[in-house]
Amino acid sequence: MIVVTPRNGHLGEIAERTGMLNIEPGKEERLTESMQEFFTLADTIHLDVDLKLGGRDIADVAFMGPAGHHLERAALLASTASETSVQATAKFTLSVFTAP
Repeated sequence: MIVVTPRNGHLGEIAERTGMLNIEPGKEERLTESMQEFFTLADTIHLDVDLKLGGRDIADVAFMGPAGHHLERAALLASTASETSVQATAKFTLSVFTAP
């Protein structure tokens, strides 16, 4: 099984201006602990992906995360509409689990 989780700094270039939530400290460790009854962590891969986002993309990315439950979509679209090209980095951890 492969589980993808965001790492510290994920979309940091746009997080503050869009109201996105920070990544909780210890997230990866809690994931491993919660899986250990049924799976063994076989590998961890850190992946950084450079993105070039326009205003609508920024709003979509911010809205699809957990902060989306607390954001007004129309207000978010309005606040990012003038953005034409913003560089951001998606930072993930891929945790590979195997059954014992």
